[in-house]
Amino acid sequence: MAEYTFHVAGRPMPQPRTRARAFKLPSGKGTARVYTPTSISEWKLLVYNAALQTRPPRPSVLPMDVSLEFILPRPKGHYGTGRKASEVRPSSPEYPIGNRDDIDNLIKAVLDAITQSGLWRDDSQIVSLDATKQYQSTTHSPGVMVSILEL
Repeated sequence: MAEYTFHVAGRPMPQPRTRARAFKLPSGKGTARVYTPTSISEWKLLVYNAALQTRPPRPSVLPMDVSLEFILPRPKGHYGTGRKASEVRPSSPEYPIGNRDDIDNLIKAVLDAITQSGLWRDDSQIVSLDATKQYQSTTHSPGVMVSILEL
């Protein structure tokens, strides 16, 4: 059994949903093109490189237990102004529950990048997954902490 642990610093980005765009061909017929926005390429590259440095010589084929801890930056509106600009307002939420940071989409982006790195053959090998998200603090900067245990 091996254990792989690494930290990826940066703004965790959720995997965007696949989009479709309808358009007309010169012949007058309509068609649609399906695409995935590339807004998270830099984030996935950071995760890929961190996993690449950690991976074994060959992709693992064993079942995996995965733990992901996402640290998200607080929005500027959560902080006071003037002398209190570095203090979080009491009315600010304790946990990141906004629409942008769906935990399942955050997970998908990280697991896809790890799969591409060759740490495992396929993310179907994951039999246990624990994921949390929280706002950054004075001791935690934005990013994701990844812990993978072969079973």
